[in-house]
Amino acid sequence: EAMKMTGLMYYRGDGTRKNTEEFFRWTNMAAEKGDTVAMTNLAYYYKENIGNYGKAFDWYKQAADAGNTSAMNDLGWMYDNGQGVKADATKAFDWFLKAAAADDFDGMANAGTCYLYGHGISKNLREAERWLKKSAEGGNLSGMVGYGDCLQEKGNVRAAIDWYERAAKEGSQTAQERLDDIQSEIQNSSAQNYSSPQPSGG
Repeated sequence: EAMKMTGLMYYRGDGTRKNTEEFFRWTNMAAEKGDTVAMTNLAYYYKENIGNYGKAFDWYKQAADAGNTSAMNDLGWMYDNGQGVKADATKAFDWFLKAAAADDFDGMANAGTCYLYGHGISKNLREAERWLKKSAEGGNLSGMVGYGDCLQEKGNVRAAIDWYERAAKEGSQTAQERLDDIQSEIQNSSAQNYSSPQPSGG
């Protein structure tokens, strides 16, 4: 824990100057001792700051195998996008589902979305609703939007709007876009109905 925190201090410059070499040294020591959060910190740095997807994948995989649910989701996205590994939507889904089964709300949102759209797994609205609802009720913004999408798919637009509104209030731009799209559809439908020719009385 102390090694990991020391590494983060050097990365952020908390109470000291930023020092990438010291960040790597301390974080790597923590990771080698089995600290899965340190592993994900290294993976994130390799991926976002260096662009070394192979190294990032290796560290995410090690952390995910050790039970870190955040790493499971990150590993799923790397499989999905083909970063550091051959793209494989099925393996991506498998890792999302593992995270979901470990009570991770991001994993629930990701797995539920895969079920909703048949991505990496056969489309299954019942399973999509199951996972997305749990994620949404847990306060996950992606889960809220996904659950709204699921409800729309089932034809329950009113309930979908409720979830989009909750997510939008929490700052989800995607949820706001969904609300704007629904409002636009309503306005277009009203305009078409208003301009439709009326049958003559003969």
